[in-house]
Amino acid sequence: MVRKRSEGFLAVGDVAAMPLPGGGFGVCQVGPDLVSETASEAGLLTAYTLEWVSAAMPALDDLAAAGVETYQQQRWDGSWKTVLSHDVICEDHPPADFVWLGNQPLRPGISATLHSYAGWESLRYGVAFRNRARELGLSRVEPISGDADTTVMVDLGAEPVRMSRRQHRLDVPGDVGVPPDGLVRWEGLDVLSGQRVLSWKGPDRGLAAALESRPSVQELHWHDPPTVVDLRGTQLRELHVDSNHMGRILLSSRLWDLHLVGDACRSAVQAHRDGALLELTVHGSLPVIPLGLKSTRRLRLQGLGELDAATPASLGGLEVLEIHFSGVPGRITNAGQLTRLQQLHTLVLRDAYGLEADDLPEAVHWPALRRLHITGLRSSVAAGLKARFRKSSVEITLRGAKSDLWIAANLTNPLRDWADDEPKFGAQACKAYATALKDVERLRANGKPAVTDVRDVLHKFVEDLNRIDKRYGMIDTLRREEACDAAIELAERSGVDSDTASEWIDQWRDW
Repeated sequence: MVRKRSEGFLAVGDVAAMPLPGGGFGVCQVGPDLVSETASEAGLLTAYTLEWVSAAMPALDDLAAAGVETYQQQRWDGSWKTVLSHDVICEDHPPADFVWLGNQPLRPGISATLHSYAGWESLRYGVAFRNRARELGLSRVEPISGDADTTVMVDLGAEPVRMSRRQHRLDVPGDVGVPPDGLVRWEGLDVLSGQRVLSWKGPDRGLAAALESRPSVQELHWHDPPTVVDLRGTQLRELHVDSNHMGRILLSSRLWDLHLVGDACRSAVQAHRDGALLELTVHGSLPVIPLGLKSTRRLRLQGLGELDAATPASLGGLEVLEIHFSGVPGRITNAGQLTRLQQLHTLVLRDAYGLEADDLPEAVHWPALRRLHITGLRSSVAAGLKARFRKSSVEITLRGAKSDLWIAANLTNPLRDWADDEPKFGAQACKAYATALKDVERLRANGKPAVTDVRDVLHKFVEDLNRIDKRYGMIDTLRREEACDAAIELAERSGVDSDTASEWIDQWRDW
């Protein structure tokens, strides 16, 4: 739900200091109500960021001369345009750690007609991303002469591969081959002008040293790394480590987003200020808080079916806790331990279908709690949750409440959340997946299925989604990824590898 001014929310011109990922503060200001010919959009709240970044929180008077932030955005044809950081805000409440400083006149050039949408969090991340790019000299890639999408040969020491010079993501060795052993020719990356995300698997082979001199690589996905991962000399903003063994991970003070998968979460991590400026995400059914991150303030747990609250409660300074359940039953045990989190101001739960209304401690035991967001819960507990926090200062948002009957039929369906925005669309998508799953299980009951039979089942599933999307037009980027993941999982369950399944899906899908 998008917040409108008539609900007695923020005033036009209100100014907030935003704590930034990695430290420091940016600033945003509430803009004019949206002017639109569409009744459902007219009057929506807008906001924009100011040209301000500081180590300490500013006072209102400090911002008198700060103008609206602008940045350069590259079009598909390679040309550039100047963009105002002004968006329609698509969330109910600003984050609890935004500090509202007061009110100032709107900046010149601000319009009440907009076509871009964002969330409160994207405002602060946008400021942090752009500030990092400016610091590293990456705020604008030089225009490419001739064809805007010039291709280049990328050579990492094996067979060179031709690709767009503006390639944003690179999977090595998936996209580009490397020698079977020894150092990789990482200088081959330098022909790419837009490369920002790198995926790598295996030993270091000169990777860490190469990244130290290539700040354009801001995000690294490292699968099966060595026992010691030393990235202290890099400028990485985001790191994903997926490992089946414990080890040591040494981080730069510049890193602000750390994702640990598998046994990587059991590693010892060396981070600036014991992780106080890190946003930590732990993926896995049995989450563990890594040694060395005792001061972490923002924690996201993903991929679990049940959580013992003692795990996150060990982080006494935690301010934001997000729990994304992905399995049965979707509940928190030992929930009383959460009261140890006396600085927690935001709790986010997703797909908590096993949650009972009285599982969460009452607000009186959480003096700092200001936001409780739950997406995906049983409708039978929604009223009890609202009553539990009604007389408190906690702003509670409940979305995706579903009946026990619906949950029983769809709890393990990977497309179940599609019903949150449009019930009929979601129901049809869930039915398409359930039918495909039933067909796969029927094939498997007779031994290993023939590849052609599996192909037929997947083809029908994708065609069903094509038909559904043609009617509703709701398979966006996120849902496309979810649908592809669901289809690939069905293929792998039937003995067909993911690469083959991906090729099939790309041939068939219209979304």
